[in-house]
Amino acid sequence: MNQKEKIRQKAVKFRNNLSEGIRQAKSRLIAKSLEQLSYFQEAKNILFYHSFSSEVDTIVLLNNYYKTKNLFLPQMVKGFIEPARFYGEPYLHSGYAGIPEPIKFQKNEMGVEEGDSGPLDLIIVPGVAFDVKGNRLGFGKGFYDHFLKRYSKTLKIGLAFFEQVVDSIPHDPYDVAMNVVITDQRIYFVSSKP
Repeated sequence: MNQKEKIRQKAVKFRNNLSEGIRQAKSRLIAKSLEQLSYFQEAKNILFYHSFSSEVDTIVLLNNYYKTKNLFLPQMVKGFIEPARFYGEPYLHSGYAGIPEPIKFQKNEMGVEEGDSGPLDLIIVPGVAFDVKGNRLGFGKGFYDHFLKRYSKTLKIGLAFFEQVVDSIPHDPYDVAMNVVITDQRIYFVSSKP
């Protein structure tokens, strides 16, 4: 088993063993820290993720901000992530691997889908683990790395429980690091510029 797989297994086991109460309490602390960042306050177009399984919960944030900011969620299209507008929980369906994603709307008479994102100001990224330099470990499929490369000039914030942050994650040239990682115990400011 390689180093990435060892880190992945340990982090997933930790996450899955959290009680729902502790996971929610930690998620609330993370959400509060995110809300206090000027990056978040000033951003208008934000790609979030819809929490799934034992990830840091983002559902409260989504529901609190989708009417005042343009929020987007990942939608899998032919094996790639595309931003799709979030209009509330009733407009979601079960997507790739059962992860909730927005229902695709028809294009309007201008040929533009109402949910098209245009430029994103901020991307909120899930991860299995992060390191103190912002390197991210996912499930190894590369979906986010491909997507994040297209948004190289957009600020990226990873959300994780404190125990998911390690000293170092082996990374490849195609891996995309976060600018900030927010946990329930501290915030790691890696780089203020993408």
